[in-house]
Amino acid sequence: MTRTKLVMIEGIMGSGKTSTAQHITDRLRAQGRTTDLFLEGDLDHPADYDRVACLTHDAYQSLCEQHPGCAAALQQAVTRDGDDWLVPYGKLDQQIPPSLTHKLQQFDIYDGIDLVNHSRLLQASWSQFAERAVERDVTTVLECCFLQNPMCAFLAKHDAGIEAAAQHVLRLAELIGPLHPLLFYYYQPDVRKTVERVCAERPKAWLDFVIQYHTEQEYGKAHRLHGFDGLIEFLQMRQEVELEICKRLPFETVILENDDHDWPRLLALVDAELQARL
Repeated sequence: MTRTKLVMIEGIMGSGKTSTAQHITDRLRAQGRTTDLFLEGDLDHPADYDRVACLTHDAYQSLCEQHPGCAAALQQAVTRDGDDWLVPYGKLDQQIPPSLTHKLQQFDIYDGIDLVNHSRLLQASWSQFAERAVERDVTTVLECCFLQNPMCAFLAKHDAGIEAAAQHVLRLAELIGPLHPLLFYYYQPDVRKTVERVCAERPKAWLDFVIQYHTEQEYGKAHRLHGFDGLIEFLQMRQEVELEICKRLPFETVILENDDHDWPRLLALVDAELQARL
């Protein structure tokens, strides 16, 4: 069996993605495998974007002119990809004022640009990641960026339709095919119970943001979602969509029911799958 160079962990919030990603990384490293782990929100993510702005040349030059004292910091951080000027403003928090951060947020790849350009940039980034990774003797472990983030962008934010989201994910799957990916998906039979469990462990500000993100953008407004119940309704829909997409993926997907959070049982299953494929 061809050895995979990419392991991904997906599922709704509170399903155990982070713990599992760390467990897999520790297990592979203990076996002597060089392994890179990237969790949600990693500003150095090799395939996805977090707090990165995409500007045209003119928009970038305008910001430099408006903030001459920050021009050097911007020039050191910016990368150019064709006509796109990519500024990782999340890495510049200590070097630029809040006013400039706010302006860059308006061009954020997830929250500030249209869906066509968002999809184009993400597909290009995943393609470049795959091209680099296939040449390296490294196993990469990614948490939640393959399914969760497209669901947030295509559905929660833009309400672009389930098939549009599916086609985007399937294109990403095609791009990473040479890495022989392995995907673990945690299925939650009781979504409400899972979310209530994680809410008890996290601050109220986190829950307020999550509810706002899922109920007050295009999908939430179109489907009249409100409050905590609206969040649960969205997550139930999202899980159903993700499970259907998993059936269409051209690589191995392992669905693990994680209602009871029986970690010895679950991680033993994960280890068995890793042993068989890595």
